[in-house]
Amino acid sequence: MTDFFRRKKTTAPMIQGVQLPEKDADITSIVNNVVLYNDNTFATVDAQGRVITGQIPENGRIKVDDTEIHVSRRGVTYVSGEGGNATVIGTGTIAIGRGAISAGPGGISIGGTCHGNVYAGGRPAVTGRNLEVRLTGSTIVIGNNSPPEYEIDKAYPVKKRDLVSVCCNTGNIALALTDGRSVRVEGNISSEPVYAEGRLMIQELDGTVYMPRRIKDLDILADSKNGTVTGEVIHPGDIASKNGCVTIRLMAPLKVKASTQNGIVSVNGMQQITNEWYTPPGVAKPKGTLSIDSKNGVVTVTYSANELPERHKRAND
Repeated sequence: MTDFFRRKKTTAPMIQGVQLPEKDADITSIVNNVVLYNDNTFATVDAQGRVITGQIPENGRIKVDDTEIHVSRRGVTYVSGEGGNATVIGTGTIAIGRGAISAGPGGISIGGTCHGNVYAGGRPAVTGRNLEVRLTGSTIVIGNNSPPEYEIDKAYPVKKRDLVSVCCNTGNIALALTDGRSVRVEGNISSEPVYAEGRLMIQELDGTVYMPRRIKDLDILADSKNGTVTGEVIHPGDIASKNGCVTIRLMAPLKVKASTQNGIVSVNGMQQITNEWYTPPGVAKPKGTLSIDSKNGVVTVTYSANELPERHKRAND
């Protein structure tokens, strides 16, 4: 198995049902089905379904069918005029009624008197005025968080009493177990994990963390603000999501605190000792404590200490 941590290859978007050719350059923005790249080139598909590519002209004007895109020397792109303007990225559409669209290297802004809706999968996701939508590659991002720029499948050695910390704002965290003696990180991530002073720090991961079964004296901290946290756990620690659901299969005799402020808690196979505390049946001294919390989501815990699903086993080198 070869470990890697690398920048993700840009995925060419599909415009009007036509797949654009792959490029090494990064996409800076997509405006009215015109894809702009950071090497001063563009690509689009015309009304006849033909792929059109080229350098952005000196005057910054790109005309495709009845649409004209203006690109200034500062990299600002705008389309103005009455409705009908739309940007399509994958399965999501930004549909604008009246007003202007402006887009720079960081994204698209809709403001002024413009009334706009953002549609994702055919449903309105965000509506209103002064809406800002930022694009990275072919992904629509609402808010202040960009999708992870890197992909990873790499093992990191750990030792007893270390803390494995996984924190993200929007990513979904999956927890699994491995027969090796290292922590393996797999998925998309914003930066490479860092080990320092007994802590393996994993930031902005959307993927899976494989914890070593052979090193039981580890602590786990997994926190996704707006994503889900799921998987198998044998180590004590803290698992939380502010707005997402937490679904855990507990594979070790740990004492559990399961809580939520506005959601629902469901704990299966354990004895409830107080309002939020649960203990494994028939275990006099649990081997640690696991706190599981979701402020606005559902917390589900299933105790099955003698089981390990085959699909979640992985060797670590």
